[in-house]
Amino acid sequence: MNRKKNILNIFFGLVPFSKLRKKLRFKIENKINNNKLIIINKDISFTNCIKDGIEINFTGQNSTVIIHEPVNFKGCSIQAGNNSKVEIFSSKFNISDLHISATKTSEVIIGENFSCYGCSIENQDEPNLKVMIGKDCLFSNGINIRVSDGHSIYQLNNSEIINKPKSGVTIGDHVWIGMNCTILKDVSIPSNSVVGACSLVNKTINQENVVIAGTPAKIIRENINWLRKNTDDIE
Repeated sequence: MNRKKNILNIFFGLVPFSKLRKKLRFKIENKINNNKLIIINKDISFTNCIKDGIEINFTGQNSTVIIHEPVNFKGCSIQAGNNSKVEIFSSKFNISDLHISATKTSEVIIGENFSCYGCSIENQDEPNLKVMIGKDCLFSNGINIRVSDGHSIYQLNNSEIINKPKSGVTIGDHVWIGMNCTILKDVSIPSNSVVGACSLVNKTINQENVVIAGTPAKIIRENINWLRKNTDDIE
């Protein structure tokens, strides 16, 4: 038992063995596969250490997960396959029920002061795609982001694939996404915007400071911005 403790302490580096009971776990053999979990704060960075409230599962090799402190996770998970990168910047807000899958040289980057109450980001079906989420975004619960359709659609006369993704998903700074929204492939949502509840966003919106809503989503109001405060708290 002592030998096992020593091996684990060497692998995780500077992290007490007692913290292995925390929610973040990954296997010893991930070091052999050149996977890295890096925790960064203002003073120092730690490689292959433990972060509360989030479970990391490396399913391939040559992948990196970077987490910038401070950040408070609850019930979150990341699955990193081959040659992928996931980076989550620091936040003063809670991040709950966030689940990320990335593989095939894909990336998921989440900016500072992100908050979330339930979001699934699926970036594992097609190679070289990115999900980029800007600073100060607020996601409600039931959010789904898909960078590909997961299955192929082809033209009968020439077998051409007609639904291949091109770019991934980009969400600007200070975007509020309401509950039960779905964001599909090749979509950009501009900064300072609101996505209404139960919307399906399947095309890029080019205008900032708008409310978009519907299935499919379209602009329903212009020249707006939003605050995290409840309306009753605004003087």
